[in-house]
Amino acid sequence: MKKSIALFISILIVLTPLAASPDLSELSDEARYEYIKSSLSIQTKENSYSYGSGIGDIHPFGLYTTTVWSAGTTETEWTPYRGANEISKAEFFYLTGEDEIYREFQEGMKTEKAMHTAGWSIFGVGLGLGVALLVAGIVLDDYSNPALTLWCYAGGTAAAVIGLVGLPLVYWEYDDNISVSFAISLADIYNERLAQSLK
Repeated sequence: MKKSIALFISILIVLTPLAASPDLSELSDEARYEYIKSSLSIQTKENSYSYGSGIGDIHPFGLYTTTVWSAGTTETEWTPYRGANEISKAEFFYLTGEDEIYREFQEGMKTEKAMHTAGWSIFGVGLGLGVALLVAGIVLDDYSNPALTLWCYAGGTAAAVIGLVGLPLVYWEYDDNISVSFAISLADIYNERLAQSLK
C-alpha cells in the first residue's frame, strides 16, 4: 500500500504545475498524498498580439511605397490547479478565502453570460429579420409597387446591419484584473495553511 501511495505521489509531483511548496518532510506519506492532491498551484501562459499600420504614397511614375509601423503586446493568462486538476478561478478564490473577489468574479461571469446571450439574440433576430425582408423584397420585385420593394430592401439591410452589431457582445469577456503574482501568493498562503493542518 505504501509503495502505491509513494508511486502515486511521484506521478502527481510530475503532473502538478510548479508552485512554491512548504517543507513536507515532517508529513507522513498519507499526509503528503493529501497535500499533493489538495494543494493549489498556478500555471501561466503568455499570449502575444501584434498589429501594424502604414501610410501609402503614390509617386508620379506610378510607384507605390508604404511605411509600416508595427507594435505588439503580451498578455499573461493564469490557470489555477488543485492537485493535478484544473479548477475555475471562482473555485480558486473560494478556496483561498477571498470572499469579496469571489463575489465580484461570480457577478462578472454572470455579466459575461448575459452579454453573450444578448449578443446572440441581437445577431439572430437582426440577421433573421434582415434575410426575411430581403427575400420578401426579391419576391415583391415583380409587383407594381416599387416603394414596398424598396422598403423591404432597405429594412432588410438595416436589420442585418443591426444584427451584426450583436457580434461584439458575443465575444465580450470579463476581465478579473487579478495579477499572476497575486494569484501565486494566494496559492502559497493556502498551501502553507494546508501543510500546517496536516501535521
